[in-house]
Amino acid sequence: MTLLIGTISNANIIITADGLSIAHPTAGSGIKSDTVQKIFPFSSIAVAIAHHGFNILDGSPVDEFLRKFMTTAGKDFTTLGVYEITIELQKFTDRAARKIFTDGKNIGVGVVGFWVAGFLTKKLKPILYEICWPDEPDPKERRLVVFGGSGSKFIKHYIKEFEKDSSKCEKLRLSSVEDALKFHNEIYQEAEKEQKAGENIFGGDKHQLLIKKDGCCWINKPHALK
Repeated sequence: MTLLIGTISNANIIITADGLSIAHPTAGSGIKSDTVQKIFPFSSIAVAIAHHGFNILDGSPVDEFLRKFMTTAGKDFTTLGVYEITIELQKFTDRAARKIFTDGKNIGVGVVGFWVAGFLTKKLKPILYEICWPDEPDPKERRLVVFGGSGSKFIKHYIKEFEKDSSKCEKLRLSSVEDALKFHNEIYQEAEKEQKAGENIFGGDKHQLLIKKDGCCWINKPHALK
């Protein structure tokens, strides 16, 4: 239950996420909240992880699971590029994610997905990779404009437009932070309008992160950090 929006320009990456989470109707597991954090920046490098899908991993909420990965995984992330960090996250998550989909109580769980976004250590090139269980656990590079989560069904026409017309993506690649944020907010508002009353696909607290070469900074902080 998520909507993720990402844009990758020449100079930065912006990620927007909602804060809605609901418990799995059959298993009863999961977190019920309007203020769940779904974007997690590293403190020492210009890289962040965004999450969508089932948010209990190894018996822990995804924020605790990622905190363990980011602080106690025994890796010096300052020496790694975005792809290498994605591989480390994939290895760290794989067993826990696969266990979800082999547990009969979790029938109906859609995905466990992550974005890893930031700047390569040497080339300082902004880049975003996605890993997603059960179908795409291997890193896939996503370019320029990226949408994720079940809430993206409300903006399918935007997705089709960008697939058909690459010039729209190129325009965003050259856009300012202000213009990119305007785009994010327009897309988010469009999805809100398309979501029918009573549907709980995405919503709640909206948070946004800007990733630049010199690090990550919040545009809109998650509720837990305010």
